[in-house]
Amino acid sequence: MTWNPARTISLIAAFCGMALGPLALGACSEEPAVLEGCECIPVEFGPGEPAQPSCEEALCPTVVASEGSEGSGPFVVDEDALSCALDALAQRTPGWIAWSWTGLEGQYTDLGYVRIRSDGSAVRRDWGQEDLSLVVNAAVFGELSEAASYADCLDEAEAEARFDCMRRELASVSQTCNYGWLDEGV
Repeated sequence: MTWNPARTISLIAAFCGMALGPLALGACSEEPAVLEGCECIPVEFGPGEPAQPSCEEALCPTVVASEGSEGSGPFVVDEDALSCALDALAQRTPGWIAWSWTGLEGQYTDLGYVRIRSDGSAVRRDWGQEDLSLVVNAAVFGELSEAASYADCLDEAEAEARFDCMRRELASVSQTCNYGWLDEGV
């Protein structure tokens, strides 16, 4: 799929809550209301990768992991960054953490972030390369898993299990901050 201007205009129209004519390129005449919890998530419609949250700084270095060819190679992860991220999730430290996983020698990637709030709510977004397509999932706002579950992840013996715990889905989702998109042939 290539970038489709008409689809972008219809997405903007849906976001703005107004009907746009086929030649209306000015999009919203007013700034759209920002949902509580989503205020640091840039509103984007693609193409390309989404931006990181715009408020706080990253709490830890990006947790970089990789897996060898055919999924049979060793799983390698930056242990210090992973421990930092799991600790931030367990402590509900305000800010955001990010990850980057590469598999099959770069054929597949999984990137993402979690913006953590001190009350246990968060925004999570992930995206990745699948062959020649970039799939960007929606940025969603909801509740993190229990704090103790992230602390328990630090005790997991396998690095891959700790990594999967760090990037798991939210326990519940209450709203979408920004919808995703697909770029084919990237």
